[in-house]
Amino acid sequence: MARRVLKNDDLRDISVMYHKGYTQQEIAEKYGVSQSTVSNAMHHMQNMELVSEIRRLREDLRKGDGYMSFEYKGELGSLAGFYASMRQQNIQIGTFDHEYNHVDSCVIFDTSVDEWRLVFIKRAVGDTLIVPIEVGYRFSIVGDEKYKEFVDYFGIGHGRGEFHIAEFKENLNGQIPGTYQLNDRAREQVMRYNRIDPDSEGIYPIGTINWQLQHALHPEWPDDKYHRSAENLRKTRQLYPAIYAATRNMDVTIRYGVDPGENTDNMVNGNYAWQDDNV
Repeated sequence: MARRVLKNDDLRDISVMYHKGYTQQEIAEKYGVSQSTVSNAMHHMQNMELVSEIRRLREDLRKGDGYMSFEYKGELGSLAGFYASMRQQNIQIGTFDHEYNHVDSCVIFDTSVDEWRLVFIKRAVGDTLIVPIEVGYRFSIVGDEKYKEFVDYFGIGHGRGEFHIAEFKENLNGQIPGTYQLNDRAREQVMRYNRIDPDSEGIYPIGTINWQLQHALHPEWPDDKYHRSAENLRKTRQLYPAIYAATRNMDVTIRYGVDPGENTDNMVNGNYAWQDDNV
């Protein structure tokens, strides 16, 4: 019995059938050929599609139509534990220290934004590098421009064999703490990254403003003005989650100072009447 020879039209039809969910056996029976013939035909079509894609990418590169020559995504497993510790404290912005290639950085892990990110901030210099963190705690450097920002920030050599980004990822992963320690140093680093409340300076709670009492003292005030701001509440959440939990449902502004005040210890330790009006 003569073996049937598949033509180009047959190959296209077989590819359509395969993508519609037909099995190789069903396709073989339809065309009166062996399953191995169908398998070889599918490999041929896949190779042709690959060649076509390579040609398209080369054409995009020639035209400059957004071809990305560099892409790296690697999981930072330690970041999962660090984030879990942040969640336990009801904090969205955490920070830790990092050193690579003699570059000392304060690193901010910001989950308060839609697209999570690590922000590297050089100590004493202030240069910054923002790296997206994708689902699965994946460290993501995509595109030549972003890669250039990355190597320039860390002063990394561009020559072949001088640097492997996977090695950097492992270095970073090894420096991420298992838990987030919220202390005054961490609070200062967070505030340098994002002041959060432009009307509030400092990291030390020094008093409160009870707006319910203030409105009672000033009946002429309109009801829709003079209340705790959303920014003040967000700042309190990031710096002092216990104070945030105690006051989140109150119309109370936490006053902050650049130095501790006479109320600071009691406020931090929870020994404070939050309804007081301490202007």
